[in-house]
Amino acid sequence: MLRTIAGRTKIANVADGDVKQVKAAVHKEIERFYVAEPNLLSRRILQVEIRGTEPFTYGKWLEKSLGSLPGGRVVWKDGVAPPTRAIKPRTREPRNPVEELLDSFHVIGPRPKTLAAIPTARVAVPTNVVRGCILGAGAMLKGLSVERTRHCVFVKPTGWTMEKPSLGAREENGFGLVEILHPDDIPPVQWSFPGLNKKAGGRKGSAMLRYRLRFDAWSMNILIEYLSSLIEPQEIVALVANAGFGVGMGGLRPAGTESTNDWGRFEFVRAEVVG
Repeated sequence: MLRTIAGRTKIANVADGDVKQVKAAVHKEIERFYVAEPNLLSRRILQVEIRGTEPFTYGKWLEKSLGSLPGGRVVWKDGVAPPTRAIKPRTREPRNPVEELLDSFHVIGPRPKTLAAIPTARVAVPTNVVRGCILGAGAMLKGLSVERTRHCVFVKPTGWTMEKPSLGAREENGFGLVEILHPDDIPPVQWSFPGLNKKAGGRKGSAMLRYRLRFDAWSMNILIEYLSSLIEPQEIVALVANAGFGVGMGGLRPAGTESTNDWGRFEFVRAEVVG
């Protein structure tokens, strides 16, 4: 039995001496995989709805935290990078839990200035976080190539932020986000938990409180762009369902580094091809 490059077709009961038949089948499969299948005209959009089964929390890089990185914080303004801070100051500024909480999440549109304005804000997570969660389930499915999935499945943003990404990236139009939906009667709440403060080089430091938002009831409408010639909608649904069960999204997720938590898990609700 010979498995071809695309990973789908099998050639069985081929005699060892029939080399021409094997070569012809392999070349035909190569042509199908590299010429016919990656057809940009087969681009489709699948809208997938998921619903959280466990609490969800997510924290972006805080502005203050960027100053503790090696070389200091790099902030681009008008396309120019100011000098970096080479030495970290020994004195620490007093922490302000409210400011840290308001700066701990991404938002589509204007950022709330007060805690009372958080329930009406469009809190969101970057598209690469959602995509990484979905692709993380590729190893859980038999017969689905992780490498193939990585090149033909992408997440389209439902909104954009005009804030500059962390670490000095210079996207003038901001970056894409996927909004976190929640019921009006169950808004996100303030939450603090002990986290380990990592020093430069990944060394473990002292424990400190993290101030984040927690969603006890949440859902997402995810727009997934894919090539229908390389992957079927049923396979994407299987990816999403398995990602919700064993990978999770956000902080304290099952697939996190050295994680024994189960936050960020979700279930598949429905899917529809919309484009």
